Amino acid sequence: MLPGPLVSVYQQYKKDTDSVASWLASTARAWGYPADLLSSGSWNAPSAPARPGRLKGKERKEACKKEAAAKPKYIVALVDFLPLAKFIAGSRRPPVSVPDSFSTTIDRLIKLRADFATRLADHGAEPDAAADARHHYFVGVLTEVRDTLRPRMSSTAAGSATFNDAEVRADKSLTNRFAALNLFEPSGNFPNAQSADRPQPVAEDKTIYEAEPQTSLEDAIFAMSTLVDDLSDIRTVIKWVWHNYGAGNIDLAAAAVATNAAIELARGLIEDLNPVFKDQEGVYQGLGACFLVCCRVKGYSMEQSIRITTGKDAYDNTSYGIADNLCITAYHAISGYLGHMSPDHLGMMTEGSYDADSYQLPKTGDQMAEDDHFLIEEFLDELMVIIRVIPGYPVEDTFLRGLKEMDKTGEVPFYLVFAAQVFLDIHHTLRSKIELGAAKMLHETSIMCQELQAYFEFHKKLKTDRWPEDKEQSILYLSNDMRWITKDPVHQQRVHVMKKNGVEVPPSVTPHHILKRSPVLAGLLLFHFRFKTFKVGIAVADAWGSIRSTMYLYHALRTQKLLRGAWRDIEVAHSLLGDSSFFVGGPPRTLNDHVKKYFIQMGVTISFFINPKHRRQKNLASRAGPRYIKEGLPVSTMFAQRDLGGAGKMDWTAEHIDTILARSEFEVEILEQQELFKVSQMGEEKKLRKKNAAAAATAKKGEETSKTLPISSKRLVKSLVIVLEAEAMKMAFPYLTLHRSCWGVLRAVNSSCEKVLQKVGMPAYIERESQLPWVVGSLLMDACGSGERPTARELLTLQAAAAALNGLLGTGDLTVAVETLRKMGSRLWFEKGKEEGNEGKSGKEDEESETGSGINICFWFKAKEDTYQSANSLRIPSRHARAMQAPNRLTNLLMPAPPVILCTVREGRYLGQRAAVGDVREQEADEAAAGANFLVAQGVEGVVLEDGVVFVDDEAAEAEDA
Repeated sequence: MLPGPLVSVYQQYKKDTDSVASWLASTARAWGYPADLLSSGSWNAPSAPARPGRLKGKERKEACKKEAAAKPKYIVALVDFLPLAKFIAGSRRPPVSVPDSFSTTIDRLIKLRADFATRLADHGAEPDAAADARHHYFVGVLTEVRDTLRPRMSSTAAGSATFNDAEVRADKSLTNRFAALNLFEPSGNFPNAQSADRPQPVAEDKTIYEAEPQTSLEDAIFAMSTLVDDLSDIRTVIKWVWHNYGAGNIDLAAAAVATNAAIELARGLIEDLNPVFKDQEGVYQGLGACFLVCCRVKGYSMEQSIRITTGKDAYDNTSYGIADNLCITAYHAISGYLGHMSPDHLGMMTEGSYDADSYQLPKTGDQMAEDDHFLIEEFLDELMVIIRVIPGYPVEDTFLRGLKEMDKTGEVPFYLVFAAQVFLDIHHTLRSKIELGAAKMLHETSIMCQELQAYFEFHKKLKTDRWPEDKEQSILYLSNDMRWITKDPVHQQRVHVMKKNGVEVPPSVTPHHILKRSPVLAGLLLFHFRFKTFKVGIAVADAWGSIRSTMYLYHALRTQKLLRGAWRDIEVAHSLLGDSSFFVGGPPRTLNDHVKKYFIQMGVTISFFINPKHRRQKNLASRAGPRYIKEGLPVSTMFAQRDLGGAGKMDWTAEHIDTILARSEFEVEILEQQELFKVSQMGEEKKLRKKNAAAAATAKKGEETSKTLPISSKRLVKSLVIVLEAEAMKMAFPYLTLHRSCWGVLRAVNSSCEKVLQKVGMPAYIERESQLPWVVGSLLMDACGSGERPTARELLTLQAAAAALNGLLGTGDLTVAVETLRKMGSRLWFEKGKEEGNEGKSGKEDEESETGSGINICFWFKAKEDTYQSANSLRIPSRHARAMQAPNRLTNLLMPAPPVILCTVREGRYLGQRAAVGDVREQEADEAAAGANFLVAQGVEGVVLEDGVVFVDDEAAEAEDA
């Protein structure tokens, strides 16, 4: 079952209040409470429209949605709570038993609100007399309701339903959920309310009951305190993301997309509380009140607090910390900027300067606030250029979206303030590394642009009907977009406007300044161009059949032990894309399997194999068509379609993100006790089991909604960024480069084998170059024409093909894609074993090495926010050892490598070593020794340390686990 929604502290409080109101109203109504006694005079519950007959499929889903939306809603006035409770307590036909869930929920509510008000009073920051009276009235009503219903409670619930102000003041064990502000510690029971049962309304009553909203100043302060608490959690995990990016552990695009999604989660929490602030002149009234209260908490006098709040006194370090925690500095910067905006406003140049390295110098709170103001206002100038004169900018983050809304409405949305605060947090986290994002984006984009240009050069004369002109134009548009961004249209427009207005362009106005200031925008642009280049590369490879056909040729020659080395490019592509993209039902083992699977993959009808007479027919196409490469990237694809589609549809919720993560090809296990993550790629069988489990969970979701647990924003964002990181290499791989390499191989093989194939009279031999992929089919058919094993004459054809491929392997031309990937910054580790240079060898060992499954990603690193270094000692329980020892051809360690290098020994045979390219460093050797000692201490047998590499007997590990 999927976890429930991301529930804020205030939402949990509101759910508690609504559940109390709902139980009171539905129970009293079911027992016959007269409607005329209600303050509204009516239950006001119109009947839901009847469903017309039994619908199916999409129509049924839509009808269910409309029916859910049409459920009547009744607002239970606070003044009705006590009369409803008295009626329930006095009912005798039959008497009502109050569920324990009602008792615990109302106790939690009373304690939470009374505790909050008491802490306000303790710090001398209580609201005015009227607000104080409203508070006591609210708590008093709840207390009277509980006391009235106590005789109907179980003996356990009734005995525990005691509460007074002394207990509140004596409660010193409350969980501190609002960092650094003791004032806003909720009740010790409340943080655990997410897993508690709430009272449910009468089953037959379909009305949705909600408690009357409380909108006093104290309610606004309370709501703001819980909101800041939730936003602090999101800010903390965003800082964690960018700290790991700065340490080289997380990809720029993954960090940017996850950050934008996290801000969208915050936006949802903010908008949920807008009704609470409506009577208090908006959210900023509550924000100012919170700031005043926090100043009082920190020991400032009321006069000092007011002067700091109104800006008459400068910030010191303490008050700056409060302002930073409440996003006050970001709000003042944006609201000040709004003051001088006009319909024709175009950001020119913010006065001042900022030195990213100046954080090392001691600064006052006021100086830090000035730096924050300058950073935000300078960036707003850049964004205003996009809004005014570049409407076709490829990406839009939440900061830009919020500024567009402010420009349109003349009001400052609070989610824009939060996005600006995150912008500052990223600067404070990265400091002097802040410009690395722009450099990374420009470097990788230039490589992708060169890849597209090489494609055009390669296909200047090489054409096929399967790739029409409109698709060619789409690649040209993509190439032009990349060139346009690398020239920096924002800078060009700013310079143009300055010169037009007679303003001298200062040296500080440099190209790509907007990207240097915002690694989020740089990362989104990188994600945008990566994804589009990935889609183009896969589409081109599918249209020409280059990678699919060459994969079969390479696999057949490898199984026949005819190659002198490994073709790294095709192996990396195989590992990233998976068996299902190339081999129907798994990799072939015999030449006959190769022939059948190849032709099915290329779209030939099955009758081609059943009846040999059909092989000379002209139309052999299968109705199902060719089996194309499976793109995968389920998580990245969803974000690309919604965030980068240009429609501004970035309304991500926790449910959306959690559902998308459930589709991932990777499993993320957060080992909280060991402070580590474990990420692994699932095989095909595991993917199917996960898909079936997700379907079953979805079917039960409606029945178990009330039992679902809220999602932690930290866990959600961390899981998201790690899955995006795991998909990054697959997306960034240069498939167009591999396509050209594969076509070069097909040309060489055709040239080497053409006379042989024509001599034996292979049917339907190619007539034009676009048919080159069918050379592979002809080779395979000729090689297994007389039976399971090729004859000496038939083997000559494969040997000729192998000679052509071996010649290319020796030139280095077939590692261009891998080298391009490395130039982009991806880190690759290859196993080194006996499989290379195994021409003419045979045996089970080589077969296992060559037919091993694809990539198996498994990386570990520290998970705590305040600790980012790799683990100092090996923390791999023996039951996880095999996951680290899988004998795969490629290992993708995108996170810091575990502090030990593992390889596998099975049945006394060495299957391969997993190590970084280059020599093993002394530190790694020491860590490997520590890892070996750890495994021995865990009881794993067959552990051998040699040259800084730990060899583990796989069968011994299995026996130890058993």
